[in-house]
Amino acid sequence: MVIECSLCGNPMTVRHCAPLSLTLRRLYFVCTRCGHKRKASHEIDFSLSPARHPNPGISLDVRDAPRLRGPVDSRTKKTTRQGERG
Repeated sequence: MVIECSLCGNPMTVRHCAPLSLTLRRLYFVCTRCGHKRKASHEIDFSLSPARHPNPGISLDVRDAPRLRGPVDSRTKKTTRQGERG
């Protein structure tokens, strides 16, 4: 996961991750260039496919979602060149 710094535009890296629940994490980012620090939350809302080995402590809906567009689609097939799949 890459987040751009809102101050200088450089990539920010995760320095620490704290679990708040089984599906929620608190992330602490720092900019690789200017040192700006930011706190964010990352939550799993639902599943795109059923788990092979489900955790009985987590109840997530399985929902269909539209495919993402761009160099990597939502099914993790990388596009190597225009129209080719890797």
